[in-house]
Amino acid sequence: MPKAAAFVPKPTVAAWLRPEQCDLVEQAVRLAGLRLQGVGTPARGQAPALASRLDCAPLDDLRAALAEAKGGVFLLADPDEFGGTASPDDARAILAARERGVRTLTIEPLPSNALLLNPGGWLDAPTQAPPAEFVPLPRALRALRQAVEPLQAFRPPSLLAVQSLSRPHEGSLAARLFAAMDLVRGVMGEPETIDAAYSSPPAGPPSPPGESLRTLTGSMTANLRFAGGRSACVVAGDRAGRWNTTATLIAAAGRLAIYDDGLEWIGPDGGKLDQQRGAARGRGKPRSVDPAVAALADALDQAAAMGPALDPPFDMPAVFCMAQAAILSARTGQPESPATIRHMAGLKG
Repeated sequence: MPKAAAFVPKPTVAAWLRPEQCDLVEQAVRLAGLRLQGVGTPARGQAPALASRLDCAPLDDLRAALAEAKGGVFLLADPDEFGGTASPDDARAILAARERGVRTLTIEPLPSNALLLNPGGWLDAPTQAPPAEFVPLPRALRALRQAVEPLQAFRPPSLLAVQSLSRPHEGSLAARLFAAMDLVRGVMGEPETIDAAYSSPPAGPPSPPGESLRTLTGSMTANLRFAGGRSACVVAGDRAGRWNTTATLIAAAGRLAIYDDGLEWIGPDGGKLDQQRGAARGRGKPRSVDPAVAALADALDQAAAMGPALDPPFDMPAVFCMAQAAILSARTGQPESPATIRHMAGLKG
């Protein structure tokens, strides 16, 4: 008589989120085949109700929950004030959790400003991986991982255009800008200058962006200039009605468009050389799945399985400096350099 297969429990996820993020996180965890173990919120007094709704344990304090976590994934969907000061305590809490087998993911950039990277201890990790891993990172998602061969034909592209759009509960404008800048850096390298413009949310009065990434909301455009006459442009926004990440590359090989669910390669003569759609869903995933849910589920699945390595590796200081240079440019109305931010933050070149 054959032996019964041993029961293998699903990897667990603890989440810290706003109430309006419940559906996003719950659906992504389920799609990834994981189990939601605990949930907490910066909304005072609402953790028990959210935990009851999601059928898991309530978490009353973020720092205490990190200190008690043992294994699994800890998702910061809304870090709130966490990582918002120069104290190294928050980074140390995540690094201590990592030593206990906890993989911390964040939907928002941590810390909240490039100037906090050094004093806040966010660069003190013994490995190249930052204490908290930013997700969903477009370069790590399925559509980009399956575009290795076409991407090789477009290196280096002369032009790259990136759209990074979402709704507020799926991440702030800072999150979309951060994701776009990592994609640009991974394909093009670091720009010499960034010339950006910011539009505040339609419902509010016009205002310049703040210095903190944590409070950034609205829309931004950015033109990036590279050595050798190459260029990139970014459109990012968190009030765009629906999740969407696209990257268009132009080179001698023609035009390559990469979407959330695949790609299209048009040759110089206008002929279609390759088309892959539905790549982001993966086998067995329904066509109707929300693209933001699919992206977060892919990131959770990779985290639980210790995910594929990125090439080039994620460079947190470089991405922070690019995003912060765009914000500074939008404030000054002048092109700014990531090198300027690097110098201001006391980071090594």
